[in-house]
Amino acid sequence: MVSQSSIFLGLPLEIREEIYLQLLLFRDDVEVKSLSPKLDKWIKSIWHGTQSDFYDEGDPNASRRRTSILRVSRQVSEEALNVLYQRNTFVIHTHAECYDKLLKFGPANVRRIRSLRLVAHSQELGYMEPVKFDPGIWDPLLTDLAHLSLVLQQPWKSRGRRDPTCFDEDLQKWLAWLEPILRHLAENISESTTVSIDDNESAETSSVVRKCFSSGYQKVQTKIGDEIFERVSPSDSDFGYDDYDMGPAFGGTINWSD
Repeated sequence: MVSQSSIFLGLPLEIREEIYLQLLLFRDDVEVKSLSPKLDKWIKSIWHGTQSDFYDEGDPNASRRRTSILRVSRQVSEEALNVLYQRNTFVIHTHAECYDKLLKFGPANVRRIRSLRLVAHSQELGYMEPVKFDPGIWDPLLTDLAHLSLVLQQPWKSRGRRDPTCFDEDLQKWLAWLEPILRHLAENISESTTVSIDDNESAETSSVVRKCFSSGYQKVQTKIGDEIFERVSPSDSDFGYDDYDMGPAFGGTINWSD
């Protein structure tokens, strides 16, 4: 008797990949900053098998149906994991110190990630410590990265500040904290990695970006940047919206749309 996995593997790879996409591709970015949002619970169901309490639209079996494809066979699992990690964009917030959660993915899956969005806030700047780039996480992550998106929020100059020197001090702290991060990323991504920057056109941060990414980058707007910078709608700037799509061949392209 021919097994169901043999029948499935008899389909052309292009059709199998479309099936994986229907199951494992999210319209929104995959947040890694905590395990409480829905997307993180879904990822948790992959780590812990079918015993996860994740549910979707009131259906307790939704997670099991989504992830059961990973248990069909070793070949199917490898193909599906490639789609899961290569076609979704993963978001890391530096101020939440969440990047160590990537260890749960395992080195092989971290190396599969192709699109990373790194969000750096100026929140609680006085308590910020230098980001420690654990080679166990960052070396496999940056080696084959196709697209790096950076959302950088420098301190805002509030109209209610009585002492303008406080803003200047916060800004200098921010720039001193940010530059080593950008320098490390720029030095460790490959030449083929595309870089996009959303800094809300902040002059001081843009200057550090130019200094570190001398080989080039693209200025964009992002949905998460709209929330952080409190942009009601896309501005009338010349920058495109950052909508990253790996493309059907996993080649890595950036689609610009208004």
